[in-house]
Amino acid sequence: HWQHHLGVLSGHTELADWHQADYETWTLSERRLLNPDSLGNPVYLLRLIPPQESQWQAGDIAEILPRRPGIIDATNTLPHREYSIASIPQDGAVELIVRQMQQADGSLGLGSGWLTHYADHGSKIELRLRSNRSFHPPSKDCPLILIGNGTGIAGLRAHLKHRAQLGQTQNWLIFGERQRAHDFFCQTEVEQWQATGILSQLNLAFSRDQAQ
Repeated sequence: HWQHHLGVLSGHTELADWHQADYETWTLSERRLLNPDSLGNPVYLLRLIPPQESQWQAGDIAEILPRRPGIIDATNTLPHREYSIASIPQDGAVELIVRQMQQADGSLGLGSGWLTHYADHGSKIELRLRSNRSFHPPSKDCPLILIGNGTGIAGLRAHLKHRAQLGQTQNWLIFGERQRAHDFFCQTEVEQWQATGILSQLNLAFSRDQAQ
């Protein structure tokens, strides 16, 4: 975008034209609170259904165009927000794990507020899938260490789903949050992966469950 405008100003015509990214209209089909009674801000699992069959890989990014509440035609005037995809195509939907952010004045963050509060079930969400090649799964069945805290588990969840589908079991997950009772996101899945051997090693750290 910057290069295109520089070319316009300098009169250079050999620069490729730039155009606004193309977004598809997805449907918000589910929004589930993951951390009731948490000391931290609310975290939601969101499920978004594509308008047609879509493909992505573990590690890819979902770009979302938020809307201002009550203003339908403002989508193109707001900056997009990026979220790690927490699902794989076989799940039939893009799933996101989003923490609701608050501004200093108490208002909700632009992207997280739209996704976790203002958008109703069935709302149309402008979404674009973006490849994130540096975070794609390894091509071979090699040992994989996955480290994340809080909503950072989103992309790691997609990787573990991918590895489970291939029967690759050399996976070590290190995850941390505040309290195990409230903030162990995807706990049922993680414990199932551990019980079935998809996770060969699991280390958890919950900072508020200990004195130090």
